[in-house]
Amino acid sequence: SLGAEYFSPKSTFRISSSCKSDPQGLDTLFKARVFTLVGKNFYLQTPDGRLTDSVLFISADAGKPPFVDTLRHVVSSGPISTKGRLTFRDSTGSHPSRTLEADSLAACEVLQSGVFDRRGDTLVVRARTIQGVALPVGVFPACAGVHADTIEIVPNLYRYP
Repeated sequence: SLGAEYFSPKSTFRISSSCKSDPQGLDTLFKARVFTLVGKNFYLQTPDGRLTDSVLFISADAGKPPFVDTLRHVVSSGPISTKGRLTFRDSTGSHPSRTLEADSLAACEVLQSGVFDRRGDTLVVRARTIQGVALPVGVFPACAGVHADTIEIVPNLYRYP
C-alpha cells in the first residue's frame, strides 16, 4: 500500500568448521543487489508469508565505499570514550548496553553498523557509515542536514573487517 516490494531471498552457503555457528540467525549478513527505486521500502518475507525485516532503499554512490572508523575504549578508564565525532558508551553494569553516537553526520549520511572486539582491557570498536543519495526529508530524515545518529555496538562474532 505504500509502494512496498516484497522479497523472499533464497540462499545456500557453507560454514567452515572453524567458524562459530549462529543457529538463531541473529547475525546473518546478506549482500544483495536489489533493483528498485530510491526511496521505496522493501521487506524480507519468509516462505510462509511472515515479514522479517524492512529496509528503506537509499542507494549509495557506487564509487564511494562505506567509511569504517575505529575507536579504542579502555574499560578501566570509565564508561565513555570519544574520538572526533564519535562517542562510545559502555554501560555494562546495571543495564548492559554498548552504543555509539555520531554527533555531526553529513546530510544523508547514517551509521550503518558497529562491532567490538575485546583485547584484554580494551574494546576495539569499528563503525561503518554510508552516504546515501539525496532524498526528500520526509522520506529519509537524515537528509534534513547535519544530524546525530546512535547505534548499538555488538560483539564481533564473525570477524567483521
